Amino acid sequence: MMKLKFILLTSLLSFACSCFKSAEKNKAETLSSVSLKTISKKALESSSFAMNNERQEKWWKIFNNEELNALMEKAIKNSPSLKLAEAKIVTAQASAKSIRSKLFPNLSASATDNWVYLSRYGFDRDFFPLGDGDNLIPAKLNETDLSLNFNYEFDFWGKNRKMLKNALGIAIAEQMEKYQAELVLCEAVAYSYFEWQEHSAEKAIYEKWLEAQESLCHFFSSRYEKGLDNTLLPLEQNQALGALKQKILELENKKEVDLFFLKNLIGEGPDSPLSLHIRPEILLQKIEIPNPLGIDLLAQRPDLMAQIWRVSAAGDAIGVAKTEFYPNVNLAAFAGLSSLTFNHLFNWASRTGALNPAINLPLFTGGALTANLNRKISLFNEAVHSYNEQLLKAAEQVAQEITTFISLEDQIAIQQSLVDFQKKSYAVSTLRYKNGVDDYKNTLKSSLILFSQEAALIQLKHAQILSTLRIIQSLGGGMKPKQLPPSVNP
Repeated sequence: MMKLKFILLTSLLSFACSCFKSAEKNKAETLSSVSLKTISKKALESSSFAMNNERQEKWWKIFNNEELNALMEKAIKNSPSLKLAEAKIVTAQASAKSIRSKLFPNLSASATDNWVYLSRYGFDRDFFPLGDGDNLIPAKLNETDLSLNFNYEFDFWGKNRKMLKNALGIAIAEQMEKYQAELVLCEAVAYSYFEWQEHSAEKAIYEKWLEAQESLCHFFSSRYEKGLDNTLLPLEQNQALGALKQKILELENKKEVDLFFLKNLIGEGPDSPLSLHIRPEILLQKIEIPNPLGIDLLAQRPDLMAQIWRVSAAGDAIGVAKTEFYPNVNLAAFAGLSSLTFNHLFNWASRTGALNPAINLPLFTGGALTANLNRKISLFNEAVHSYNEQLLKAAEQVAQEITTFISLEDQIAIQQSLVDFQKKSYAVSTLRYKNGVDDYKNTLKSSLILFSQEAALIQLKHAQILSTLRIIQSLGGGMKPKQLPPSVNP
């Protein structure tokens, strides 16, 4: 008989294994870390990049700007989005601790006191009427129970351990999401701050441009009044003057919008005071990139880290679904004291107890267990494909931004030479005017060209700053390499 039971149990377990092994054939695989050797080599050929795995957490300090540092600290301290992320971490950790308790026996104590008055014509007293004898039922009963209750689920198949790993993976993923939220927040603060700086610098250039344009308008108006020019030239110059005034108003509006956005990021209202200082030049240290770039990209981007831990957690969820096919073994027991009178409660004769082992083996569930396993595998595949997509996009973003930055370096060098040339041209024109060789019109036009070239240079330098921010974000900010889940470590 025992041999027959063993054969039956072995057959059922073999059938269960065949069920989830056939289902596991459809599991997706994560991509290995993509190679970025070409773009890494290209970056190191530029003097603006340096290989360094020991990157500083406060990455914004490469801009050498104390004002920006203060804004970052305030944003991290006051941001509601970061506080929300921290609350999610606490929730996930509490969930993991709750699941962890299933690995240990459950022991509880209970005390009950049940007072009952039995009806004279009810079943008990009417069927067993009161009178002389040993088996008579009294009208009033007061049963008191004291007991210790024990319950334990034997985790033979690792179900509870896998559930714990799943919960821990989600908790770590939430921690990575918090890092990602902080990175996005700090990048937004830096972006809006440098936007304000760029708009302020542009406005200062356009105000000088406007002053020169007004002088040119006055010059042509004087010539028209003296009959030296037709009315077309003053009209053209006044039209250019109006365009410059409109541009200055647009820049002033952008500056105010930048301040509103910045105040929101640091957790303050639109009416709160915020005074910023114009920085004519942004000092930039070398941009640090990990070595080797392709492998460490995975371990230094919090969004990728969050997703890979979600993949790991989804894999553990598959393991939990597998254990549903196996027998579930539980042991329940209690021991205590029970008496109808309090005086006899602590007598040895009042002892009571029970031992209840139980085995539950699923035989026919209508396909529910297989459907649940297939669902967990499908969710795992979703997480894997999402991770693969994020990894490819991350590699594309790194390559694209480094290429853009290097291109902007070349454009800035060319534009700087144009500005330097125009400064010399303006100086020559001014000298010719002072010596009476040339009229004032050419000097004014030369100054307008100079302001136009300087405005273009400011825009290119600002584009390079924004490209720097995008490179830093694409590399994970100042996040240092973190440990990957071993089950999905490529």
